[in-house]
Amino acid sequence: MIGMLSGRKGKGMEVTLATSIALATVISGCGSGSRGSGSAATAANASIAAGTVQSASSMLTARVGHSAIRLSNGDVLISGGRIAANAVANTAEIWSAQTGAVTPVSSFMSSSRMNHEAVLLRTGRVLLIGGQSDVSGNQPLATTEIYNPQTNSFTRGPNLTAPRSKPA
Repeated sequence: MIGMLSGRKGKGMEVTLATSIALATVISGCGSGSRGSGSAATAANASIAAGTVQSASSMLTARVGHSAIRLSNGDVLISGGRIAANAVANTAEIWSAQTGAVTPVSSFMSSSRMNHEAVLLRTGRVLLIGGQSDVSGNQPLATTEIYNPQTNSFTRGPNLTAPRSKPA
């Protein structure tokens, strides 16, 4: 088993793997409680074959309930999530597989969202589905958004027939 980096603790830990066979990129936002206080913005490269974990650049924003998905070029899109006790993000960032740098996506998402699903489409774009726009879970979303890596921006996608939080 690959060990975790130190400093990741607490309830509400969120670890998302954007993985290939030889290398996994671990994006972690964790909080010490149900409100995400004490969140950390960490990332690591895990070599599955070698059984090692190395620190990578930190995310720009600590997030809980975000999505992270590996893009066609190997970069990772990290979107949404809870960013404070009562705030849900409408921002996203890209972790570069080549440089290890983290940069913001040039546009905001049309909706603040957490607990949503991200799906890589055949075109290389990413579809964000549903989620919720508040930390209490009382406002599930019936919206989608599409991230275009060519323009590094989001556009509105089609609406769902019903609101969905944690759709996967």
